[in-house]
Amino acid sequence: MLKYSWLASIRAHLIFLVLISVLPALGIIIYTGLDLQHRDIGAAENNALQALHSLAYEHERTVESARQFLMTLVKIPDIYRMNVAASNNLLRELGKQNLLYGNIFVVDAKGRLSSSAIPTKPMNLKHRKYFQDVLRTKDFSAGEYAVGQIIRRPVIHFAYPIFDNRKHFRGVIAVAIDLEHYGKAFTWTRLPEGSVFGIYDHRHIRIYRSQESQRYAGVIDSPHMIGHMTTDSEEGVFTAVGVDKVKRLNAYKRFYLKSSTSPYLSMRVGMPEEKALSHARKTFF
Repeated sequence: MLKYSWLASIRAHLIFLVLISVLPALGIIIYTGLDLQHRDIGAAENNALQALHSLAYEHERTVESARQFLMTLVKIPDIYRMNVAASNNLLRELGKQNLLYGNIFVVDAKGRLSSSAIPTKPMNLKHRKYFQDVLRTKDFSAGEYAVGQIIRRPVIHFAYPIFDNRKHFRGVIAVAIDLEHYGKAFTWTRLPEGSVFGIYDHRHIRIYRSQESQRYAGVIDSPHMIGHMTTDSEEGVFTAVGVDKVKRLNAYKRFYLKSSTSPYLSMRVGMPEEKALSHARKTFF
């Protein structure tokens, strides 16, 4: 018994010595793996923000271009005089030269469609957000989620007031920006496979999604996503599960018009967390 007790004691001491020698190395390995994972998360966040900033710049340039375009058009006599035939011809030619716009059109002071780059049936648009905002502010305004009644694709409208020479309000001139333009811009970001890009209006309704847009557009964003995107920060990064049940690292940004304190639009870029951390996890294991 004494022999076995002695052997057990030796074995216990050997195990203890092995553990003592292994634990520091194991600690270093774990620390290095966690540090690498933290760095990869930081790099992924930076990549997402860079992609978002690129898309945000493209959007802000598009909106300013639309504003300048509309400001120029309202000075044309055939536009502010509501000369329907001449305006139709002018807008049709401009539409051919500006493929970014799904349509360019004029609405009179009562909300009735007056002229359009794309021929269409008579309709009243007085309840549209962009029209009501122009009535209220007499300034450049943005719309909300809508499927273009003419081009039948998700669009966002921007409008500008029309005044005659006596400063009387005559109506609005507007453009419908085809959101597929943003989808093409997103492909240039070269984010990992499974990454998505979404656009949301002032009510948090998804107006565009780079994947399966027809399935998800027109639906209000999930409450936990809205919570992350309505913090005090105008832009930021967070991790959450999307509508397709994929956990992603997301970067978001809110956009404002100069005449408003409320955002008219938000954008979000998300990359799969699994892809973002794959390098660190492989190295760690």
